Amino acid sequence: MAGRMRVVCACVVTVNLLVSLPVWAADITPPTTPVVTDDGTYTTVTTSLHATWTSSDAESGIVEYQYLIRQDSTTGTIIVGWTSTGTTASVTRTGLSLLQGKLYYVQVKAKNGAALWSAVGSSNGIRVDTTAPGAPGLPKEGSSSTDYDYDGDGAYTIYWSAASDAESQISVYEVQEQVNASGTWTTLTSNRAGRSYLVSGRLDRSRYTYRVRAKNGAGLWGTWSSVSDGILIDKTAPSPVTVTDDGATTASTTQLHARWTASSDAESGVLSHWYLIRQDSPSGTIIVNWINMGLATEVTHTGLSLTSGKTYYIGVRALNQALLYSATAYSDGIIVSIGDTTPPTGTITINNGAAQTNTTSVTLTLSATDNSGTVSQMQFSNNGTTYSTAEAYATSKTWTLASGDGTKTVYAKFKDAAGNWSTAASDTIALDTTPPSLSITSPAAGSILGAQ
Repeated sequence: MAGRMRVVCACVVTVNLLVSLPVWAADITPPTTPVVTDDGTYTTVTTSLHATWTSSDAESGIVEYQYLIRQDSTTGTIIVGWTSTGTTASVTRTGLSLLQGKLYYVQVKAKNGAALWSAVGSSNGIRVDTTAPGAPGLPKEGSSSTDYDYDGDGAYTIYWSAASDAESQISVYEVQEQVNASGTWTTLTSNRAGRSYLVSGRLDRSRYTYRVRAKNGAGLWGTWSSVSDGILIDKTAPSPVTVTDDGATTASTTQLHARWTASSDAESGVLSHWYLIRQDSPSGTIIVNWINMGLATEVTHTGLSLTSGKTYYIGVRALNQALLYSATAYSDGIIVSIGDTTPPTGTITINNGAAQTNTTSVTLTLSATDNSGTVSQMQFSNNGTTYSTAEAYATSKTWTLASGDGTKTVYAKFKDAAGNWSTAASDTIALDTTPPSLSITSPAAGSILGAQ
């Protein structure tokens, strides 16, 4: 018998299902360390501190800042504990009692959305300074070591010693000027870091005084220094002098002598006289360079080696308190003459050789020669004994005869460069100052003459 068979097949169907679920990324990195900035190196406020800062977190962001304040160092005494500012990146903390001279640090930390705190960032410290600096030293005009009272060109430097400030130190100086004690002070600079200041263009015959004060690092100005004693501008040189040596010649080869008139200076006064010695001319070779004689008006310079036949000139100049020199004045020159014992020879003629004159005033014609070639001086006499003061040699001279009619003799002597005097030369002339007399012998006195 035929039968039926049921075949049952079991089929397994595999179905792949893809399901998208939300993924949460973990933030394991804290915020960056805050960079904290306070209000500078110094503060004059004792009741508050201010600071700002920056920090970031790229993953979960900043959700809170906290700050604290320390004294003396970044690990010093905490005067304000950790305090939240929320998400505000700055703080002004008031109600403080900060101490003079102390350093204060604001420290900040940041928290992100994953509740991770950053490292602590710190400001670089701010020092409390409520005390102004002391006064600088007394200003000096001229140099740091010497206080000049006068200046000759209106340009000079002012110097002063440092002011002191124990906390914030000195940052700059202010310099003021007063003219002729007018009462008005003019600021020359208020930002001078150094302790000197150059001025120029100051006016002749004006007196300038100065004072200085200092500002410290906290911006506080101190008191003014004492006022300087002042400097007078004197742009006028002292007056020149007149120099006189010992005549036309000298027999010395080892020394020279001269005297001069005193110089004057109305503004700063004469400080000293200086002299030098030149050979051959006032612009010739210098054999003795400038020597300070103080206020003396005469010099004898010894120890020289002068040359016979050479002429030497002594130059003198004056220096005033403003260090200005006068023009140099020179003597008229003195010749060194040694070994010459031969005197000059000469002649004298009265009124061109006239035999007589009716006045005591006559003109002398003179002629003299010397083996050295130089006749330097001459002198005259009416009696051959008493002579006039020696004077420079010339070929003509007006002379007065002795009074009284009669024959008059005039004597002349001549001197050479070596100092040798000639024997007297002479000439005569008859002096007749009496007019002729007139007498009438005819007709006799009292006669009457009739017409013929």
